[in-house]
Amino acid sequence: MNITGIIRDALKYPLQDLKKILLLGIILLISSTLVDLAIFVQNNIEMGLIIIVGLLLVLFVYGYSLRVINSSLAGNTELPDMNNWINMFISGAKGLIVGIIYFTPIILVVVLTAILSPQTITSIFIGLGLNPLAVTGSFLEAILVQGLGNLVPLLFNVTNTTITGTITLLYMIIITPVLMIAIANMGNNNQMKSAFKIRILLEKMGSIGWNHLIEWYIITVILYLIIFAAVNVLYFVVGPLMILILVPYYYIYQSRSIALIYK
Repeated sequence: MNITGIIRDALKYPLQDLKKILLLGIILLISSTLVDLAIFVQNNIEMGLIIIVGLLLVLFVYGYSLRVINSSLAGNTELPDMNNWINMFISGAKGLIVGIIYFTPIILVVVLTAILSPQTITSIFIGLGLNPLAVTGSFLEAILVQGLGNLVPLLFNVTNTTITGTITLLYMIIITPVLMIAIANMGNNNQMKSAFKIRILLEKMGSIGWNHLIEWYIITVILYLIIFAAVNVLYFVVGPLMILILVPYYYIYQSRSIALIYK
């Protein structure tokens, strides 16, 4: 199957069962709503607990995404069932841990900036006029629910320099397709350590063909930008509807397409 065929298949694949898209969307909407409502809680402990619960719900969506990858790698053409929720949660947690490890350099930039230049972080909180805990929760929610693209404005605000922000952005752009192949490799071997076998991952990317991988990446990024730009721009108009449908649709598309690319 060529890249055009893969993209066409992955675009149609989520539409087989709109109920599953809607169920994932409900989970994402509840997660987003809990984090948003947390800003109205006065007690920091209660606020923190609400934010944590809201963010943990996203792991079910990550877990289902990995299930789509596994199912697609096995040659199945239908959407996998939504069952064994504990297994989905654990799989989602593993996927998140892998993502955190791959994005450790960016996390370190943010942490070091907070340590060495705390006034930069403070100015963000003061500028938004919100509780720092609520702002942190909102940032995490934007990244976990709506994708890594929301890291971009955070990076440039936190690093406070164009050079540092650009370097970290370039790292994010380069490492993201590697992360996707790593997740697919983890699913293919059913082992978390498979996500970190860099030599094998690079060999796999080479066997796929760098031109094919880049072509898929560009198309997927364009789709991402269209969907998530629309979510952010129109959030207060039809935002909930987009989170219910478009965001889970993209998650399933991405999982299906990367599995087909991997095969």
